[in-house]
Amino acid sequence: MRLEREPYPPVEEIVAAFEGFAGRVIALDATAFAVERGSWISSNAVLLGALAASGALPFDGRFIEDGISAQSKPSHLERNLACFRRGFEEKPRTPPTR
Repeated sequence: MRLEREPYPPVEEIVAAFEGFAGRVIALDATAFAVERGSWISSNAVLLGALAASGALPFDGRFIEDGISAQSKPSHLERNLACFRRGFEEKPRTPPTR
């Protein structure tokens, strides 16, 4: 038995669907950014950086950087901070709020 899988829809369609629910979407390729720094595992740090830059949080991104510094293994610290900063500096696509 062979399972047929539909291909993923284009990113634009996915973003449009989420916009219908959330009104605002930040879309970026966090995995690609993390891989550039050495590991896809740090994609969550990229996402945290983008979230901090969005202004959606009630505190400054420095608190997240402090948390990353306190919680990362020493061997992962520089990569995690670099990924956070990359997400923060990225100009994510932010459609207007409906």
